[in-house]
Amino acid sequence: MNLHVTVTPEARALLAGLETMPDRAMQGIARALDTENVHTVSHIQSDYLSFSRSGPSNPIGLRTQTGRLRQSLHASKTVVRGSNAVSSIGDNVTNKGVNYAAVHEFGAEIPPHKITAKNGKALAFQIGGRMIFARSVNHPGATLPARGMIQRGIADCLTDYQLAISRAIVEAHCPRAA
Repeated sequence: MNLHVTVTPEARALLAGLETMPDRAMQGIARALDTENVHTVSHIQSDYLSFSRSGPSNPIGLRTQTGRLRQSLHASKTVVRGSNAVSSIGDNVTNKGVNYAAVHEFGAEIPPHKITAKNGKALAFQIGGRMIFARSVNHPGATLPARGMIQRGIADCLTDYQLAISRAIVEAHCPRAA
Protein backbone atom coordinates (compact mmCIF):
# COMPACT_ATOMS: atom_id res chain seq x y z
CA MET A 1 0.00 0.00 0.00
CA ASN A 2 1.47 3.34 -1.02
CA LEU A 3 0.24 6.40 0.80
CA HIS A 4 0.67 9.89 -0.53
CA VAL A 5 0.99 12.64 2.01
CA THR A 6 -0.27 16.15 1.33
CA VAL A 7 1.82 18.66 3.22
CA THR A 8 0.54 21.84 4.84
CA PRO A 9 0.23 25.02 2.74
CA GLU A 10 3.29 26.50 4.49
CA ALA A 11 5.44 23.48 3.62
CA ARG A 12 4.01 23.40 0.07
CA ALA A 13 4.98 27.08 -0.41
CA LEU A 14 8.55 26.35 0.69
CA LEU A 15 8.78 23.47 -1.76
CA ALA A 16 7.25 25.35 -4.71
CA GLY A 17 10.48 26.87 -5.98
CA LEU A 18 12.70 23.86 -5.41
CA GLU A 19 13.81 21.43 -8.08
CA THR A 20 15.17 18.93 -5.55
CA MET A 21 14.56 18.48 -1.87
CA PRO A 22 17.55 19.58 0.26
CA ASP A 23 19.35 16.77 2.07
CA ARG A 24 18.60 18.27 5.50
CA ALA A 25 14.87 18.27 4.65
CA MET A 26 15.02 14.64 3.52
CA GLN A 27 16.84 13.64 6.71
CA GLY A 28 14.20 15.51 8.75
CA ILE A 29 11.43 13.73 6.84
CA ALA A 30 13.12 10.38 7.51
CA ARG A 31 13.28 11.14 11.25
CA ALA A 32 9.63 12.25 11.20
CA LEU A 33 8.57 9.02 9.44
CA ASP A 34 10.53 6.90 11.89
CA THR A 35 8.91 8.66 14.86
CA GLU A 36 5.39 8.43 13.42
CA ASN A 37 5.90 4.77 12.48
CA VAL A 38 6.65 3.94 16.13
CA HIS A 39 3.39 5.62 17.17
CA THR A 40 1.47 3.90 14.39
CA VAL A 41 2.79 0.43 15.27
CA SER A 42 1.71 1.01 18.87
CA HIS A 43 -1.74 2.15 17.67
CA ILE A 44 -2.17 -0.96 15.49
CA GLN A 45 -1.05 -3.25 18.29
CA SER A 46 -3.45 -1.76 20.84
CA ASP A 47 -6.47 -0.99 18.64
CA TYR A 48 -6.45 -3.80 16.07
CA LEU A 49 -4.40 -6.70 17.45
CA SER A 50 -5.60 -6.84 21.06
CA PHE A 51 -9.23 -7.91 21.02
CA SER A 52 -10.15 -10.27 23.86
CA ARG A 53 -9.34 -13.91 23.24
CA SER A 54 -12.72 -14.93 24.66
CA GLY A 55 -14.65 -12.30 22.69
CA PRO A 56 -16.31 -12.64 19.30
CA SER A 57 -14.32 -12.46 16.08
CA ASN A 58 -13.89 -8.94 14.79
CA PRO A 59 -13.95 -7.81 11.15
CA ILE A 60 -11.33 -5.08 11.71
CA GLY A 61 -8.77 -6.89 13.84
CA LEU A 62 -7.75 -10.01 15.66
CA ARG A 63 -8.33 -11.51 19.04
CA THR A 64 -5.13 -12.14 20.97
CA GLN A 65 -4.22 -15.82 21.00
CA THR A 66 -0.48 -15.96 21.70
CA GLY A 67 0.54 -12.32 21.11
CA ARG A 68 3.17 -13.38 18.55
CA LEU A 69 1.64 -11.40 15.67
CA ARG A 70 1.24 -8.30 17.81
CA GLN A 71 4.86 -8.60 19.01
CA SER A 72 6.24 -9.19 15.53
CA LEU A 73 4.76 -5.99 14.09
CA HIS A 74 7.51 -3.49 13.37
CA ALA A 75 8.46 -0.48 11.29
CA SER A 76 11.47 -0.46 9.00
CA LYS A 77 13.97 2.36 9.34
CA THR A 78 13.25 4.99 6.71
CA VAL A 79 15.60 4.91 3.74
CA VAL A 80 16.20 8.10 1.74
CA ARG A 81 16.78 7.62 -1.99
CA GLY A 82 17.21 10.96 -3.69
CA SER A 83 13.97 12.84 -3.18
CA ASN A 84 12.10 9.78 -1.91
CA ALA A 85 11.80 8.54 1.65
CA VAL A 86 10.71 4.91 1.95
CA SER A 87 9.55 3.11 5.07
CA SER A 88 7.18 0.29 5.89
CA ILE A 89 5.21 -1.27 8.69
CA GLY A 90 4.66 -5.01 8.72
CA ASP A 91 5.38 -8.39 10.23
CA ASN A 92 9.01 -9.19 10.92
CA VAL A 93 8.90 -12.73 9.49
CA THR A 94 12.69 -13.04 9.29
CA ASN A 95 13.18 -12.31 13.00
CA LYS A 96 10.84 -14.49 15.07
CA GLY A 97 7.82 -13.20 13.20
CA VAL A 98 4.80 -15.14 12.12
CA ASN A 99 3.94 -16.45 8.69
CA TYR A 100 0.23 -15.63 8.81
CA ALA A 101 0.20 -11.82 9.08
CA ALA A 102 -0.45 -11.34 5.35
CA VAL A 103 -3.33 -13.83 5.43
CA HIS A 104 -5.12 -11.77 8.07
CA GLU A 105 -4.21 -8.44 6.47
CA PHE A 106 -5.23 -9.27 2.89
CA GLY A 107 -7.48 -12.34 3.29
CA ALA A 108 -6.96 -15.75 1.72
CA GLU A 109 -8.61 -18.77 0.15
CA ILE A 110 -7.75 -22.02 1.90
CA PRO A 111 -8.35 -24.95 -0.45
CA PRO A 112 -9.89 -28.20 0.76
CA HIS A 113 -7.24 -30.47 2.27
CA LYS A 114 -6.69 -33.42 4.56
CA ILE A 115 -5.50 -32.88 8.16
CA THR A 116 -3.68 -35.85 9.68
CA ALA A 117 -2.51 -36.37 13.27
CA LYS A 118 1.27 -35.83 13.48
CA ASN A 119 2.35 -36.13 17.10
CA GLY A 120 -0.37 -38.40 18.44
CA LYS A 121 -2.49 -41.27 17.25
CA ALA A 122 -5.56 -39.12 16.71
CA LEU A 123 -6.93 -35.62 16.38
CA ALA A 124 -9.32 -34.57 19.13
CA PHE A 125 -12.00 -31.89 18.79
CA GLN A 126 -15.42 -31.12 20.14
CA ILE A 127 -18.63 -30.88 18.13
CA GLY A 128 -21.91 -30.11 19.85
CA GLY A 129 -20.63 -31.11 23.27
CA ARG A 130 -19.23 -34.46 22.03
CA MET A 131 -15.52 -35.24 21.90
CA ILE A 132 -14.54 -36.64 18.50
CA PHE A 133 -11.32 -38.54 17.85
CA ALA A 134 -10.07 -39.23 14.31
CA ARG A 135 -6.78 -40.18 12.67
CA SER A 136 -7.50 -37.61 9.93
CA VAL A 137 -10.24 -35.27 8.75
CA ASN A 138 -11.07 -33.58 5.47
CA HIS A 139 -11.05 -29.81 5.81
CA PRO A 140 -13.66 -28.37 3.40
CA GLY A 141 -11.66 -25.20 2.66
CA ALA A 142 -12.44 -21.68 3.76
CA THR A 143 -12.39 -18.02 2.80
CA LEU A 144 -10.61 -15.85 5.32
CA PRO A 145 -11.67 -12.20 5.15
CA ALA A 146 -9.20 -9.36 4.72
CA ARG A 147 -9.06 -7.46 8.00
CA GLY A 148 -6.59 -4.77 6.90
CA MET A 149 -5.39 -4.00 10.43
CA ILE A 150 -2.08 -2.49 9.32
CA GLN A 151 -3.54 -0.50 6.44
CA ARG A 152 -6.37 0.75 8.65
CA GLY A 153 -3.93 1.74 11.42
CA ILE A 154 -1.74 3.69 8.99
CA ALA A 155 -4.79 5.45 7.53
CA ASP A 156 -5.90 6.37 11.08
CA CYS A 157 -2.55 8.11 11.63
CA LEU A 158 -2.21 9.79 8.24
CA THR A 159 -2.89 13.29 9.60
CA ASP A 160 -0.05 12.85 12.11
CA TYR A 161 2.29 11.83 9.28
CA GLN A 162 1.24 14.87 7.23
CA LEU A 163 1.90 17.27 10.09
CA ALA A 164 5.24 15.68 11.03
CA ILE A 165 6.52 15.73 7.44
CA SER A 166 5.33 19.31 6.96
CA ARG A 167 7.08 20.33 10.19
CA ALA A 168 10.31 18.68 9.00
CA ILE A 169 10.19 20.61 5.72
CA VAL A 170 9.54 23.93 7.46
CA GLU A 171 12.31 23.29 10.04
CA ALA A 172 14.81 22.44 7.27
CA HIS A 173 14.11 25.72 5.48
CA CYS A 174 13.49 27.98 8.46
CA PRO A 175 15.06 26.38 11.56
CA ARG A 176 13.99 29.20 13.87
CA ALA A 177 10.43 29.45 12.53
CA ALA A 178 9.40 25.98 13.56
